[in-house]
Amino acid sequence: VDGRRRLAQAEAAGRAELIPPPYGPLVPDNTVRVEPVDRSSLTALIGPDGVRLREDLLALGLPALDAGAAFLAERANTSTARVELVVAALAAHAAAHPEGLVGGHYSYVSHLEDFLAQEDHDGRIRAAFDRRWDAVGGRIAALVGRIASGGETGWEGAWADWSTDAWRIAEQRFEAGADFTGVRAEYVDRAAALGDPATAERWDRGARTRYSDFHRLLHRSDPQGTMWSRPDYLVYRACTNGLYRLLTICDVRPVERYLAAHLLVRSVPELTGHRWQARVGEVISAVEGTR
Repeated sequence: VDGRRRLAQAEAAGRAELIPPPYGPLVPDNTVRVEPVDRSSLTALIGPDGVRLREDLLALGLPALDAGAAFLAERANTSTARVELVVAALAAHAAAHPEGLVGGHYSYVSHLEDFLAQEDHDGRIRAAFDRRWDAVGGRIAALVGRIASGGETGWEGAWADWSTDAWRIAEQRFEAGADFTGVRAEYVDRAAALGDPATAERWDRGARTRYSDFHRLLHRSDPQGTMWSRPDYLVYRACTNGLYRLLTICDVRPVERYLAAHLLVRSVPELTGHRWQARVGEVISAVEGTR
């Protein structure tokens, strides 16, 4: 891949992840650079408690990174291998949720559907994701079911252990008074600073008009937005953000993460019979029926 294409990919990933430029200069793979770190910008975004948790979860993830890197090396670090790694990690992470695979997968539905609403206006990405499910869905569902049931083996175990420990640490700190809410205005400012109008609108609730069907229904099910301050939501979000950072270190591209989320979400009805559309619809009926 030439340098210009790599920088273009970095710019696209930067918009998706709210990471500002510069994205260069490019350095060879396996380069290690030791530099002083200014945490003031990150602290303004997620607060001191969030920064401390972020760093501790990254350090906690070293065994998972070692295991994941070894798995990818055995598979020549192909995109297919990276997607399998993410599916396994997401399944193990959902299994650590108090409500298991069903409860844990809602975060992935949200992550996926928001991406598709913003980036897939013509439906081609979803169609491509569906074609991948048609090709490998049976194998993926078996993988998700095995791991979500506690049957992880080999390298998968390190990721399952990380998710279990991450939840325990984050929950303990939250119960002790840690603040994991973040600063919404900082997200809006960072998105605007990237200079991309679509990204700025996506993060600015006052300007945003495009929402997924999932998020529109979710709002109807909880018009006051009480779920966003629930302890289980805040703890799981903090841990899931930590997981996504680990996956980025494994060279996982954002689109591969979204594909893996799609595959896992498609697996849930196959494995459990649970369909988010039906469940959210039930809640909407209960909420709107009481008005």
